[in-house]
Amino acid sequence: MNHIFILSGPGGCGKDSIIKALVTDTSLNLVRGVSATSRPKRVGEEEGVNRYFLTKDEFKKAIDDKNILEYEIMESNGEYYGTPKKETAELLTKHNIIFDKMAYGATVLKEHFKENATTIFIDATDAELKRRLSDSSRAGESEIIEKRLAQGQKEREYKPHFEYCLQNHDGELKKVVSQIKQIILK
Repeated sequence: MNHIFILSGPGGCGKDSIIKALVTDTSLNLVRGVSATSRPKRVGEEEGVNRYFLTKDEFKKAIDDKNILEYEIMESNGEYYGTPKKETAELLTKHNIIFDKMAYGATVLKEHFKENATTIFIDATDAELKRRLSDSSRAGESEIIEKRLAQGQKEREYKPHFEYCLQNHDGELKKVVSQIKQIILK
């Protein structure tokens, strides 16, 4: 059976950059897991490629119908985020999967997939996170940045539940990608 790798950590820690680098390495047979969300589609995003976009009512129905493996409501925007059951199972028959998940969701997926899942927490200093979020074109106004930083503090409370904890300091992206590649190849 293929394996699921779950990255988690505060906003701005570099999860997206790490995943983009890892999925380009064909030797890993690794694809990005596609999560579902109730948030609106952003410019350039594609249904089923970046996310599965559902209304809040559709998302709640998927939860009730047990079609979502795990979900959370993001405090900073009130939107639902979760892992679709059927699509994940289908993808896992062909590939290793790497997900970017909120920390609680990562622990739920680990419990569901047990030894077929590995959890990795990525972190950086508060100053690095704040700067990266401020530089991000999607971060927007300072109130949203502060909410994302506060959410990041809550994410850190789950660090003891992760199998690996790595620091992604400025200028060390290649090092962190290499560390995770070694974890995947174990």
